[in-house]
Amino acid sequence: MKNKIHILYITIITIVILLCFLFYSIYDKVYFYSSDITHWVNLATIFSGFVGTILTFSTVIILVLTLRETQKNSIENIKSLHRDADNKKLEIINLCCDTFNLFLDKEHIAFANSEDAYFDTLSHEVMINVNQSVIDKKIKTKYELIKECINASKLYRYDDIKTNLYFFINALKNVSLINDVNLKDIASSILKNKISKDRIFWTICLMLANENKEINIYLKLIPNIYIIPEKLHHNMMMNTLYAD
Repeated sequence: MKNKIHILYITIITIVILLCFLFYSIYDKVYFYSSDITHWVNLATIFSGFVGTILTFSTVIILVLTLRETQKNSIENIKSLHRDADNKKLEIINLCCDTFNLFLDKEHIAFANSEDAYFDTLSHEVMINVNQSVIDKKIKTKYELIKECINASKLYRYDDIKTNLYFFINALKNVSLINDVNLKDIASSILKNKISKDRIFWTICLMLANENKEINIYLKLIPNIYIIPEKLHHNMMMNTLYAD
């Protein structure tokens, strides 16, 4: 709106200046004789110069306004396309999370020496073992704790879960690809609410234990997705607090 007002002011000022120039030119030729052809030529030259200048200036103004409106529409169209694409990604994230959860809810996601076990049951057993290691080894840093969790995750039958990790990776990928900052936060929240924190943590540990390269990329792109289980973190902090 401000730009249009500025353009209007410039147009008015230009017209006023040109009118002043026209009146001065006519005044300069005040002794006008209709019978003298040179006077008619001079008047026609002044008038055509004035009209030509006005038309040129008007054309430039119209062109500028048209380009600005086109640019504005293009930006809006691009934003609309991005919003549609982001909303589509939200749908994919929901679907991938639901599919991955359904897979983890089934049996046969087992450790090396176990059969007919569930992912949550076995990850809970691993957490108990890691928790004991935290106490026994007096682990005091996050780095040491995560390293212990990754080592413990090597007991998983990676091949049993490997093919279905696609859904988890695809969910992370779509979260990272969302353009809108607010929608990215919503997507991250959907992922965390759909898949439990423990499932996310132990799945990531499993992937790191088996040197999955993709997971490192998404851990950098999506902050606060790799959260240490509260009980493990509590015992680590207790070791730090009561260190010798």
